[in-house]
Formats: sequence, structure tokens, C-alpha cells
Amino acid sequence: DPDELLVIANSVNPHIKFTIEKPVNNTIPFLDTLVHVDGGIIQFELFIKPTHSGTCLPYDSHVPNSRKKCLIISENVRVKRIASNKFLQTSENKISNRLTQNGYPKRIINSTIRAISLTKREQPDYTSFIKIPFISEKQKTQVLKLIKRTNLEEKIRVVFTTEKPLAWQFRAKHEVLSCPPNCIAC
Repeated sequence: DPDELLVIANSVNPHIKFTIEKPVNNTIPFLDTLVHVDGGIIQFELFIKPTHSGTCLPYDSHVPNSRKKCLIISENVRVKRIASNKFLQTSENKISNRLTQNGYPKRIINSTIRAISLTKREQPDYTSFIKIPFISEKQKTQVLKLIKRTNLEEKIRVVFTTEKPLAWQFRAKHEVLSCPPNCIAC
């Protein structure tokens, strides 16, 4: 009996409390999946908690457009891996609505979804990686064109970063302490 198991589990340590989630209308959430059991057939749908804020990377944020497209792709790949055919469209709509609420244009969502392929693409064996701060889409495009024009695209992988906020660029530099001559600690 699940209720008896719950009492036993909660009696082990007074600081840890377990709960049991029982199926409602033959459905039960499990992680990010809603499991439907109908006539012995198990189907799956994307599950988003009712308390989820619905936020994700806003479309107007200052990050490369490629990162925004990767968000669209990864969310839709997740849906395709989770959802059964019966619930695929419903699950895709949940993701599309969330992206739209965060400012993503429908045309970009739809064109990116059409381009999704679950097949693994061959990646070149890069000999070098270059980490470049992302400043703008124009700068990124110019760098990638230069790499292509010099025939280095198969050898050099360029990674654009947005690690440090712009405000950090304007902060005063901290004084670097130097050790006295013949320092034993260093």
C-alpha cells in the first residue's frame, strides 16, 4: 500500500518528509514528462509545472543569435524525444508559446523548427580553438567570413563568449600585489 510506505519513509528521519503523487485522470507527471495510461497503452507528453515562470533567454538579450536558435532547437529536440505522436503537436505548442512569450518572433521559431534534424552531423577535427568576446552580430559575421576566406574553417573553431558583463570592462583595475625579494611563501 503506497500510504503505508509513505508513513514508514517519513518515520525514518523527522527532518525529511516524503510525498506521494497519485495519478489523476490516468496521468502522472514524472520529471518533464506527463505519462498517460489509457487502456494499457502508455503515451508521453511534455510536462511543465503549473508553477513554472515561463521564462527563458529573452529574444532581445545581447547574446549571439546562434545561441537563441540553439535554444529553439534544443527545446524542440527535447519535445521530439519525449512526446508520443498523439501528444507531439500539443508539446510543440507549449514550447512555441513559451518562446513567443519571451519575445521570439513566430517566423524565426517556425523556420528554425523546420531546419531541425535529429541526425548527427559530421564535425571537423579542429586543431585549434579561439575564444573571442561577442560584441555584435556584425563583428561575429566578419570574423567568420575571415576564417572562411582564409580556408581555416576546418582547422580553427571560433567560440564567441559573453562571459563578462559589459560593466566589468569599466571597473577599476585591482592592484596586483607583488612578493618581496626572497619571499619564502611563493
